[in-house]
Amino acid sequence: MKKRFLLFGMIASMLVLSACDKAEAQYTEKQQALIDEACMASEYYIETLEEYTTYPEIIEMYEAGDEELPTEISGWLDTHQEIGSLVNPKVSQDVDYDGKDTVTVTTIIEGTNLDPNGDQRQAEVVFTYNQKDLDFSIITNVKYTFGELMKNAGLNTLLGMGTVFCVLILIMFVIMLFEIPSKLKKKEDKKPESTSVDKAVEQITANEEAQVDDDTELIAVISAAIAAYEGSNASGDGYVVRSIRRIR
Repeated sequence: MKKRFLLFGMIASMLVLSACDKAEAQYTEKQQALIDEACMASEYYIETLEEYTTYPEIIEMYEAGDEELPTEISGWLDTHQEIGSLVNPKVSQDVDYDGKDTVTVTTIIEGTNLDPNGDQRQAEVVFTYNQKDLDFSIITNVKYTFGELMKNAGLNTLLGMGTVFCVLILIMFVIMLFEIPSKLKKKEDKKPESTSVDKAVEQITANEEAQVDDDTELIAVISAAIAAYEGSNASGDGYVVRSIRRIR
C-alpha cells in the first residue's frame, strides 16, 4: 500500500509544473529538476494526507485489514486534531538540498483552530525525499506559542520533580522497614544484659550486708577482749570501736 502511495505520488508530482519557494542558489538543470520534484511531491502529499481526515473510510480499510497505520498518516491525524481542518496548505516553504540525492522540504501550513493569541494554529510539515532510494518520509510538528511551551515545560518539571520525591519517599519507607528487624534484635540483646546487671547489683548488696554483719561481730569480739584485759569486772560498755585496721 505504501509503495503504491509513493509511486502514485511521484507520477502525479512529475506531471505538475510548479516551482518551490527557495533561497537564491545556483543549481544545475538536473539538480533544479530534483528540487522542483521534491517540492511538488511535498504539496501533493499534504493534500493527500488531508483527504484521510475527510474520508475516514480510508482509515477503516486499514483497521479492517488489521494493518497498522503508517507513521506519516498517524502523525498527520495527531496534527489534524491540534490545528483543525487545513485552511492554507502552504504559508511558506523552505528547501534544503544536500547537493546529491536528498532534498528536505519544510512547509508551514495553517488550520482552522486558533492558538491562545487568537491566530490560526500552524504546523510544520517536513518532507524528505531521496531520489536514489526512491524513498521519502513525512514528519509533522505543531507550532506552539511561547506561553504554551513554557507551560508545558513547567508541567514537565513539576511532574519530574514530583516523581523524584515520590521515589525518594518510597526508598526511605523501604529503608525504615529494613531497620525494624535490627531494632527488634537489639531489644532482645539488651534484655539479658539488664538481667545480668540486676544480678550483679543483688550480689554486691548481699556482699555489703554480709560485710556489715562481719564487722559487727568483729567489733563485739574486740570489745570483749579489751574488757577482759582491763579487768574481770570491767564491761565493754565504755569502749567504742571507731575503726578496724589490719596491721602487719
